[in-house]
Amino acid sequence: MWRTVATAVVSVIVSGAVDCDGPLAVMLFVAPSLVVYVAGAIYYAVLLKGPKRNLLVALCALMIVAAGGKAWTAYREHQSVCGGW
Repeated sequence: MWRTVATAVVSVIVSGAVDCDGPLAVMLFVAPSLVVYVAGAIYYAVLLKGPKRNLLVALCALMIVAAGGKAWTAYREHQSVCGGW
């Protein structure tokens, strides 16, 4: 009997815990990727000519928007759950 009560108490305590490291782990990988994609977009825009340049810059811009969306979502989640940085 005590074992089931202890298990129930532990499950209530663990289910109510807040994981504040998740958004920071996302930012750990998103921030360097944003730097790489921005540098790539600038590099391709400056050095290449023609339609190849437009395609590569557009792909980098698309990845910047996607990674930026992930960073924004992680930031908002951290703000709402953990109360700020």
